Amino acid sequence: MIKNLFIILGLFGLAFTASAQVSDTYIVRMLVGTDVTSPTQPTITSVVPQSASQIDVVWSAASDNVYVSGYRVFRDGIFIATTTLTNFIDTGLTSSTTYSYTVDAFDPSFNFSSTSLPVATTTLSIPIPPTPTSTTAEQPNATAVPALRYFSATPTQTDITLAMGSYGPTTYTVRWGRTDAGELGQISTSIFKQDHTSFIPGLEPGTEYVVILYLTNRFGVIKEVARDRVRTLPAIVSDAPLSVTSLRGFVEDGDAVLSWENPSRFDSIRVVRSHLFYPLSPTDGVVVYEGNGESFTDKDIFDERSPYYYSVFVYSGGRSSAPAVIRLDTDKASNQVPTSTGGASGSSGSTSGPVATTTSGFAPGVILLSAENIFITIDALKTISLSQFDSIPAGSQVLVSVPKNAVLPNIKTIILSVTDPADSRLVTRYLLTLNPDRTAYEVQFTIKNIEGLSRWGVEVFDYELAQTKSVERSVEYTSPTAQGDDVMGFYYLAGSLLTLIFFWFILWRRRQREDNR
Repeated sequence: MIKNLFIILGLFGLAFTASAQVSDTYIVRMLVGTDVTSPTQPTITSVVPQSASQIDVVWSAASDNVYVSGYRVFRDGIFIATTTLTNFIDTGLTSSTTYSYTVDAFDPSFNFSSTSLPVATTTLSIPIPPTPTSTTAEQPNATAVPALRYFSATPTQTDITLAMGSYGPTTYTVRWGRTDAGELGQISTSIFKQDHTSFIPGLEPGTEYVVILYLTNRFGVIKEVARDRVRTLPAIVSDAPLSVTSLRGFVEDGDAVLSWENPSRFDSIRVVRSHLFYPLSPTDGVVVYEGNGESFTDKDIFDERSPYYYSVFVYSGGRSSAPAVIRLDTDKASNQVPTSTGGASGSSGSTSGPVATTTSGFAPGVILLSAENIFITIDALKTISLSQFDSIPAGSQVLVSVPKNAVLPNIKTIILSVTDPADSRLVTRYLLTLNPDRTAYEVQFTIKNIEGLSRWGVEVFDYELAQTKSVERSVEYTSPTAQGDDVMGFYYLAGSLLTLIFFWFILWRRRQREDNR
């Protein structure tokens, strides 16, 4: 008898939406002792041939004194797969061939159940498909030609989710494009099912696409069953004022010295200070500056306490922007994420690759914040998710938006960090605020007009869960004038040619007059 010592560590994923945080919380279950009890025997309930190359196997769930870790599937006595499900789709088979299947179950201590009784079936042959008739008005059965049962297309700004069903098992092929040719892409499956879902990514916002659906039944008959025009949702836009950029600060002789760059159009700037946390609104703290300048010195404030938190708001048309924020400390004069929340700096947890995702822990029942639900709108024309955001023309106006329903309704803070492409040590941070219609957390600003590599990160602090979450991505600032230079070059060349033609015409007319004398 072999004694087993096993530890089961369960980590429950944390889900964030545009405003949640994670902590170092782990749910640990430890079982110590001897487990020699095998799971109960599973029973195969159906083995159904779906085509000449596919058989679907379904079995009943086994039970165990601890829990069932999974199942092993055997075809003709040969192991072919392990799964945690109670079904398996076996593909790549030979037509008109009989196959026998058995299944067993195992637990965390690798105690295996007895093997189920074998169940056999034969794959379909490849006959000549029957000729469809229309003599009756009976419901389609997809024996002659594939028939569509339902079809839906649900768009977002950058993708379309498809759901489709057929009468009888089919595979599908989806083509899409901006014309009826479906020239942009194709997705297909070789699995025969009656219900399918598919996903078309990487689309342009506010654009109409033609989606074409083909079904193939198990007789090999292919038919176009749907052709739909689907428009993606328009780019996310906002009329909120632009925030300041390049917020910097340092401590000098007990003074807090701040500087920033104002947007092109605004009415006034307000700087608000707090010793508790970043001021969340223009009235959440002590107003230390109002005016139109781009710098301010808060004198003799570090005599009694440190650190201080500053938020810089822009007023325009009676509305305030999302603030640029900075934390100043006598020990470390840098704008850093407040340590009181347990957070890390904007560059923490970076990993290789374009997107880095870090959490400080796990908790059950929370949606994990991801780059897919953080949206970037460039110059109010194009909206993409952070997962697709890898380059942007320098000097562009951007709107960063996180849908409200993407995060828990807890007390939270969402901070965007943007590194300077000329110096990665310089970081400007923005506190995203809820828009007037309360649908998303947003900030809008103009990026540096400098080519280079920047690092964008969204950090979420959830105070009820005492957790933090960070999603980061490298972004290349590209030349904003390359196309303009080409256009100017064209006009310069055209102008030069017109000038030469003009002077040639003047000389020709003068020569004509001289010849006529």
